Amino acid sequence: MAPGVAVQVDEHPLLEVAVLEADFPKPLGALAANESVLQLLSVGACGPLSADDVLRSHVRDLLRHGGYKPTGRGKPASEYLVRAVAEAGLSSINLAVDVCNAVSLHSGLPISVVDLSRAKPPFRIGLASAGFLGRSWMSTSPPCSRRISAT
Repeated sequence: MAPGVAVQVDEHPLLEVAVLEADFPKPLGALAANESVLQLLSVGACGPLSADDVLRSHVRDLLRHGGYKPTGRGKPASEYLVRAVAEAGLSSINLAVDVCNAVSLHSGLPISVVDLSRAKPPFRIGLASAGFLGRSWMSTSPPCSRRISAT
């Protein structure tokens, strides 16, 4: 997909959006895991960012604003990562997901990774309509079961 992908962002009083587009020199499956990133995905790792309860509360408030209940299996990915690291650690998925997992783990911000070669525009960030099942940007191939999803 061409650089400068357009993303429509619906107005939301609690949401701040940032989009980063990255190009990799090879397919992600052909790139080796980055050891310094993997170290950030281990128990007790100290990263340059630090999540706190205030941010956690803000993320949950943002989700509740649209009527979503961020509990149980529906909690933000950033919270899932904290538990997963404490219980068993995280193994490498691919360089893009590993980096986003590390940032999400240490910042407390939920982050999505979208493969633009498989996603179909138009791209939109906003509240879903009633009955929306999610991940409409995915291709017909099923998502990786360990992929981070936006909340």
